[in-house]
Order: sequence, then structure tokens, then C-alpha cells
Amino acid sequence: MKKLSLLFTTLLLVNCSSAPPVNNGEDPVESWRENVSGRAIALKNVDSLAGVKIPVLKSSMSDNWGQPSIEVSSGGSYRLTYASPTKPFPRLLIYGYVKPLPTINTPPDTSGGEIINSEPTGINAPQKWRNATVKGKNVRWFQESLPSGVHGAYFSTEGFTLSGPDRRKGYYRIVTEGAEGNFRARLGTLGW
Repeated sequence: MKKLSLLFTTLLLVNCSSAPPVNNGEDPVESWRENVSGRAIALKNVDSLAGVKIPVLKSSMSDNWGQPSIEVSSGGSYRLTYASPTKPFPRLLIYGYVKPLPTINTPPDTSGGEIINSEPTGINAPQKWRNATVKGKNVRWFQESLPSGVHGAYFSTEGFTLSGPDRRKGYYRIVTEGAEGNFRARLGTLGW
């Protein structure tokens, strides 16, 4: 009985010290996507980061691409979108959240579509986590979607935690659009 109690306590502590897992009877990846989508819908275009309640992670890509567009939610989360002024697809999106994203054990399938013989065809390809470093922290990432005629390929980190220079904690997710080879390079442009 003591062993069972210790095991339960350990599992409870591990579960409470990380982002809440997705387990509401739905597919965990689909639930994660809905969570991410819901947070994006809550963002509104603004002129400044004044309403943000976490340390602002930003990119030096503004040196090449200009200032990012800024979106902030009423809860204090944000999205910065950096876009190439000369090419249609290269973009970098930095999401900063007040609350952590749910965790997922496996990355979503890479998905997309193409037209074959004048018919739209969906593609889903399983994938494995890849690893990169953001501000000294190991972060898992995956290919979110395949390129199409209207957008480039999207690559995304899972949600991760960072502490800013003032030791406040924030939860972040980085998304890039464009070539896979640029993903790690763009992560290297992040800073406070």
C-alpha cells in the first residue's frame, strides 16, 4: 500500500509540474490543435506590446524584415509575426502564452494536399520529433504542414517554458513558414 501511495504521489507531482496533458477522450493531437487555434482566435491587432503579461521573446529578424505585426489577447498573451518584405512565404511567428499549452506525446502527422489529375488529394505522413535549442533550452519541433501553392511549409515547436531576464516565466511556441533548413537559423535569432 505504501508503494502504491508513493507511486500515486509521484505521478501527481510530475503531472502538476508540467503543462496539463490532453486527455479528454478526444484525439490528443486534435485537441492540441483546437487549443492552439482557440488561442490564435483570441488575438487582436494592436500597436504595442503594452498588454502583454509575460516576458516578450522577439527576433532580430526585424533587422532584415522590418518590425513585426503585433497581436495581443485580453489575457496578456501575444503573437509577433515577422515577414519577408520581398518574398511571399518566409515568415517567423512567435507566440507567447500566459498559460502552458497541453502536452502531446507524439507530433502531429505532417499534412497537406495536392491536386492530382484535377482532384484535390490529402496527404498525412507520420513523423518523429526533432530537437533544437532556444535560449539554451532543448525544444522539440515538427513539420506542421506541407507547402502548397498558397503558402510555404510550416514548422512548429511544441509549447515550452522560458524565464525572462526579470525571472518571470512565459510559455512559448515558435512557427516558421518556408524551407526546413531555415528553421534552426530562425530559432537562433530569438532573444529578449
